[in-house]
Amino acid sequence: MLLGLVTLDEMRAKQESVVKEREKQLAKKNAEARVIEQQKEQDEIEAKKKKIEEELKIGSINNKFAAHYDAVEQTLKSNTIGTLDSFALFHVI
Repeated sequence: MLLGLVTLDEMRAKQESVVKEREKQLAKKNAEARVIEQQKEQDEIEAKKKKIEEELKIGSINNKFAAHYDAVEQTLKSNTIGTLDSFALFHVI
């Protein structure tokens, strides 16, 4: 009757297979962590890109209004005879 004795070689083989399995699990976990970290970095980059695009849109819109305002101001100045300063000079007694 055998009592289930295990040889030293069998123990080493089992230990090696357990170590290899654990190494595979750790490698998989590390790879998943890297993917998550890369996705997080990509999301941060996209958020920064979107913020910059929004700032550029606002700046562009402000510049368009400023250019339009300057054009209107020049038109009004060219169509107006005299200024408030010259008006005040003529009416000072």
